[in-house]
This record gives sequence, structure tokens and C-alpha cells, in this order.
Amino acid sequence: MIETALTLGANRHVIVMKVVFPAALPDIVTAMRQMLAMAWTYLVIAEIVASTTGIGAMMMRARRFLHTDEILSGIIIIGALGLLFDLLFAALHRKMFPYLREKR
Repeated sequence: MIETALTLGANRHVIVMKVVFPAALPDIVTAMRQMLAMAWTYLVIAEIVASTTGIGAMMMRARRFLHTDEILSGIIIIGALGLLFDLLFAALHRKMFPYLREKR
């Protein structure tokens, strides 16, 4: 595609913006979806270590007082939010790139 754009007289800026970036964008969105799990992990760790508010801090307070129900509810909330955001990213990917769907 790059050679075709060069043949048609495109300059570097046009090649990057109209050929390279659109070709890489589906993989960028997929990588963002995969990195979301890492971001959630670091968010909860940061709340546990250095915060007095948030789900992680609530779970640490509950641990001190042996409130297992609060700990489990925190785990369920974190899991549900992670699943929700993953489903949103999957829907975004399907909406932005309908041409990548598999034909069955």
C-alpha cells in the first residue's frame, strides 16, 4: 500500500496519515484492550499502598477487621468493572473495524 501511495504521488505525511496509521489502528485498539488489565491491576495496587479511598483501600480496611464480605464484594466489583470495560473495548473494536469480522 505504501508503494502504491508513492506511485500515486503521496508525500510522507499523507502516507503516514492515510496509509500507515489506518493500517495499524486495529492493532493499537487491541493492544489498548489488553493493557486495560494491567492498568486495573496497578490502579488497585496503588489504592492499597497509598490511598485512603477507593476499592483497594476499602478492601485493606476490611482485611484489618476481618470483614470478609466487604473483601469479596470489592473483588466482585473489580472483576465486574474489568469485564464491563473489556466488553466495551470489544464493542468499540467491532464498531470501528467491521471489515475485520470473521466470516463463518
